[in-house]
Amino acid sequence: MKFRDLREFLDTLEATGDLVRITEEIDPNLEMTEIADRT
Repeated sequence: MKFRDLREFLDTLEATGDLVRITEEIDPNLEMTEIADRT
């Protein structure tokens, strides 16, 4: 499937439940690896 732009791709991921949004503020230098390991 081709996407016109990144926004369309992200919308598709969100609609299919494949996009995980992090709503809490995090320090990417300290916590991003842990979040990625949990998915």
